[in-house]
Amino acid sequence: MEITRPVPVPDAVSQGFWDAAAQGRLAVQRCGGCGVFQHPPRAMCRECAGTALGFAPVSGEARLWSWTTTHHNVVSGLEAALPYTVLVVELVEQAGLFMLSDLIGRGEIGGLRRGLKMRAVFPAGGPGPVLPQFEPAEGAGS
Repeated sequence: MEITRPVPVPDAVSQGFWDAAAQGRLAVQRCGGCGVFQHPPRAMCRECAGTALGFAPVSGEARLWSWTTTHHNVVSGLEAALPYTVLVVELVEQAGLFMLSDLIGRGEIGGLRRGLKMRAVFPAGGPGPVLPQFEPAEGAGS
């Protein structure tokens, strides 16, 4: 069975994130007024309600915050990927700057622990936007 991941539909607010990901870079929306990063992208800053928003490159370095391994289908098209692991990572650029990721096609991952160093990767995929993923960084420690 083929794995058919849901394909995000970029809009005017999120386009900068998807453009960077297509080039193998991670960029996160940042407020030009107060400097706060936010993800997912929004039309207004969650901190100061400013609208001077742009996308700034970030390192792609993160720490694992939480994860779960899914053994039953919850998203149509991912039946062939079972089991897969869903991650919540906190980017090093700012406390509370979280991103969701998955490890589809890699099954269960042993050795995960809260605080594990992670890094962004940009797997080649099918049609549509590139979906950044996170994996343990080489030589990952806490």
